[in-house]
Amino acid sequence: MVNKVHLARDRHQKIGTALYKMQNALRELQVEIGNTYSLNSKEIKLLARAISLMDQIRSELENRMFKEYPDAPPRTYYPEGSPQNSERKGHLWGDPQTPQAS
Repeated sequence: MVNKVHLARDRHQKIGTALYKMQNALRELQVEIGNTYSLNSKEIKLLARAISLMDQIRSELENRMFKEYPDAPPRTYYPEGSPQNSERKGHLWGDPQTPQAS
């Protein structure tokens, strides 16, 4: 029988931060390439798929972390202000900005 080893909490934190940064870098590239080539180009579609897969990885790791550490910090894989965290609040990029009265 194989003993299963869990990731330490600090490793979850470091991996969560690394994946968050990688996904943000992919989003920045998607914008740059989308501004240069067609939004329907193969490159953009592949980047969108990579971003989606990255989000799935983060979600699965977050689920595993909470199974292993039920009292783990809730923003390990989805830090405050991340697009995915805002999507969970019901708006694609967070709460819409309310115009300031002049």
